[in-house]
Amino acid sequence: MPTADILPMPIPRPRGRPKSPPDPLHLPDDLAAHVQHLVRRELSPRTIETYSECLRAFARFLTEVGKPPREVGSRDLMDFQVWLTRLEKRNGGHFSAAYRSTHITVVRGLYRWLHAEGLLPEDPARKLKLPRMGHRLSRDVLSAEEIRSLISQPDGSPSGLRDRVVLRLFALSGPRASELGNLNPDDITLSAREMFIRRGKGAKDRLGFFDTDTARHLAKYMEKARPLLAAPGETALLVGRTGRRIKPFQLRAIVKKYARAAGITKPITCHSLRHSFCTNLLRAGLNLKAIAELAGHVSLETTAKYTRVEIGDLATAYRAAHPLAEEVA
Repeated sequence: MPTADILPMPIPRPRGRPKSPPDPLHLPDDLAAHVQHLVRRELSPRTIETYSECLRAFARFLTEVGKPPREVGSRDLMDFQVWLTRLEKRNGGHFSAAYRSTHITVVRGLYRWLHAEGLLPEDPARKLKLPRMGHRLSRDVLSAEEIRSLISQPDGSPSGLRDRVVLRLFALSGPRASELGNLNPDDITLSAREMFIRRGKGAKDRLGFFDTDTARHLAKYMEKARPLLAAPGETALLVGRTGRRIKPFQLRAIVKKYARAAGITKPITCHSLRHSFCTNLLRAGLNLKAIAELAGHVSLETTAKYTRVEIGDLATAYRAAHPLAEEVA
């Protein structure tokens, strides 16, 4: 029976440097095989590690109940949900609904795959519900003024020229940190103000775009700064202190450094700038499908989640769009 093309939901990323690829030998056979399936689908190492951590937790649960994965029923999976609520952090607190939702999403994907492979007659997780989570309004979206302040912070030194390019591309083009780090000079077309993003999420290629000022800063960086910063033979567009391809953790450090310099008190990350990119496009009137294409989102649900706007924006949009909004007392 052919394997179904099951796309996993976006899940929270662990902080810090990505770990080495997980060792599936520490998992039961079916769980290890599922990890290898995800590796073959060329998901990112960080995503693979997160899925593996969730499956290791599920393996601990299976050990406690004394059942192999294929003998688990829907009732057992409901017990797994309860088991997750009882897990404690090192400080004695309990994990969030988002944490539990990630684990349940991964387990649902596992059983969809086992069923699609013909290893189970039916999917015991098909009715498994995700925990309810309150829809929190985004606090990490930067205003246009905050973005202007942020991208104006780097100086004219070679590393400053690089950092200005990093900030401008994050805020005005919306790539993921891994995608930005993977760019090579040949991926940049200054005349068309385009960048070719190779093997983004889901191993898909796409085009990204940037503005005239960013093109000017890119040209200056590539002509004057990169030759001084890059090690001999290095093919990356952006390089770190060693002259080698810049890493996501180094990009995060750049963003935090200049956020502090700009006096931004919000908890800003690389993802915050991507989130701001999507949200500001939505506020400018671009439709969700176009934003999803620009951001490289697999589903519109992801785009909608990233682009929640403030209550004031919703009220303004409603009053401007609804023909009777201001007529009815």
